[in-house]
Amino acid sequence: MGLAASRPKAKRAAGIKHVETPDRIILEKLQRDDKISLSDLARMTGLASSSVHYRIRRLEEEGVIKGYRAIVDPVKLGYDILAVSFI
Repeated sequence: MGLAASRPKAKRAAGIKHVETPDRIILEKLQRDDKISLSDLARMTGLASSSVHYRIRRLEEEGVIKGYRAIVDPVKLGYDILAVSFI
């Protein structure tokens, strides 16, 4: 029995799931551009748009994708003063 055979297998932390390659591509692209179209994601992953839509919904339901956010420019809303407060 060699060293490789006697090494313990790495354990995953509770709640961590294996993410397949198409899902990784989808996640990477959504993190860069949350408004990317399903057709663009389908082209990048080699999947049908319906499959990409299903995968995104599943990732949302599993809590992998927690949400989407808009980053607002306060100056464009008329706020010209920014205050930072430490408590």
